[in-house]
Amino acid sequence: MSNAVIKLIPITIIYVSIVVFVTNFLLLRYVKITDAIPDLFFYMIYAFIFYSFYGYNVSTYASKSKCNRINRRQGSADGFKTGLLSIFIYLIVYFVNPLRNPFNELIGNNTLGNSVAETFYLSLNLIVISMSNYFNSSKQNCKIKAEEIEKNLVKLDKYLRSRKKNKKKVKNIVVKG
Repeated sequence: MSNAVIKLIPITIIYVSIVVFVTNFLLLRYVKITDAIPDLFFYMIYAFIFYSFYGYNVSTYASKSKCNRINRRQGSADGFKTGLLSIFIYLIVYFVNPLRNPFNELIGNNTLGNSVAETFYLSLNLIVISMSNYFNSSKQNCKIKAEEIEKNLVKLDKYLRSRKKNKKKVKNIVVKG
């Protein structure tokens, strides 16, 4: 694994922790547009925004660090995919009580217990999604185009022809055994 991927794991865990706790303890409590819409939908909106942003940054960072190219379309697609998968994972954790039960028994069946459960499951899954985005982005965006290869081969051929002309004949040494 590359050094960047190893750094990606703790960064993902920290990012998910911050997003979950800020969303649950600040945004859902103090930034409410209306009470007619349940918190679940607001959480999904916030999660999509935050995790799409993260997926986009991972994708663009991967190609930038590997080959110094950025493909914003690929980054946007990876960000969108990351946002949707994160919402799907959150909904599973939200609706499947046995996934939250161990955390609720240890911490309590409250916002803190649910936040720790969300952080755990989202972190695990987002690490896998981010690694996939990282490798796919660097693979897709760092492909060398045929025109570029052809141009470099022409330069190489020219260089090799000039080397043959300038090379003096050297007597080969014969080793007898």
